[in-house]
Amino acid sequence: MLKSSSQGHGGALNTYNLEKVKIESSTFYNNKATLNEAGGAYLNLIGDVEVISTLFANNYAGLYSGGMTAYMCTDVTVSGSAFDGNIAGQWAGALNIEEVTDFTIKTSIFTGNQDLCSNCEVSLKAFHICPQKLRS
Repeated sequence: MLKSSSQGHGGALNTYNLEKVKIESSTFYNNKATLNEAGGAYLNLIGDVEVISTLFANNYAGLYSGGMTAYMCTDVTVSGSAFDGNIAGQWAGALNIEEVTDFTIKTSIFTGNQDLCSNCEVSLKAFHICPQKLRS
């Protein structure tokens, strides 16, 4: 997915309410979600998410996660993937995993990701993880 743009979620890919999503050996490059989150891929209400050997590079989101967001998913696995040079207007330059039941990140590389939030308490250059089980 190269050079796609959206004002909503997911500059290149926006999925919703599926049993399983598998992204393998893919490239998300130079995509934009200008007014929202996930410049590369936005995965919402998915059962199992697998991201394998995938590159997220130079993606931009106006709010959160320049690279990828997994929101309210059951099981998220990111392996052998790279997140490079992604930018978020607020936080989580590369990856936002929020309200998921379980997640695994292994053998993945995060380089040169950034957020542009000048007044945030904590700068989250690479990723933001807020699993469901930590919420009260």
